Amino acid sequence: MYSRNMFGTYGGSMGLEAVLLAVAVIAVVGLSIFCCVHFLGRGKGSDSKIGSLLNFEHLYLEGIFKVFYTISVVVITVIAVYIPLAALFGGNIAGFFIGIFVGALFFVISQFLNRMLFEYGMVFIRIAGDTRALRNAVAGKPNGSEGSDGSGADVWASVGAASERFVEFAKKQQANVAAKAAAAKAANAATPTAGVTQAGASPTGTAPVAGVTPTTGTSAPAAYATATPAASADVTTPMTPVSEPAAADVTAPIAPAADGTWTCTCGKTGNTGNFCGVCGSPRP
Repeated sequence: MYSRNMFGTYGGSMGLEAVLLAVAVIAVVGLSIFCCVHFLGRGKGSDSKIGSLLNFEHLYLEGIFKVFYTISVVVITVIAVYIPLAALFGGNIAGFFIGIFVGALFFVISQFLNRMLFEYGMVFIRIAGDTRALRNAVAGKPNGSEGSDGSGADVWASVGAASERFVEFAKKQQANVAAKAAAAKAANAATPTAGVTQAGASPTGTAPVAGVTPTTGTSAPAAYATATPAASADVTTPMTPVSEPAAADVTAPIAPAADGTWTCTCGKTGNTGNFCGVCGSPRP
């Protein structure tokens, strides 16, 4: 028994068509799953030609855009040339000159608008191609995966190597700066400081003497002799006091004069009262 199938032709029974339809559905589902697992993503066949096609590793749209743009440029040029020639072959000399002006104007305006239209579409294609090329370079994939038709591989082909060179240059610059800083620090440490005395240090550069406060520009007190620093920094030689000559006893009373005045121990003479008029000492 034959019946008209979905394609308008006569075939076998309805049961056979149902079986074929079920097999077709199962084949579509099975092949789709197989292709997704095997070719897409990180599947084993992702590097094959079929995998490259299914993963859009190569963008054919840019090449198609270039073909259509070339065709449009040629068509506009032919039309611009046709306008004055049609008037010339028609026997219209005045129309020929007018056609030259009209054709030139048509050529300029049409080429400009045509270029802007195709550039607007090419921007998105170039962005997609450059982004994919950059991602492949960062991931370490071969640069040729994008092709050499200007879809981005030529622009980002050396981005990985350029990044490595930049990192190496930055490390060298950092090492140079650190070396210069260390050299400057060593030079400052080796240069003596003139006219600057550290706290507690002797102006002449010798170790400080215990019990004696150094004073720049003055000598040591007369009550102490100059001490020599000991061999060890922790042991100091004590200063030996220098005995002073005994002073005269200035407190001895002075006998009064014959005229009734008396001389005080401070040197005031002619005192007549019981106390000195200068220092207030009592009369002896």
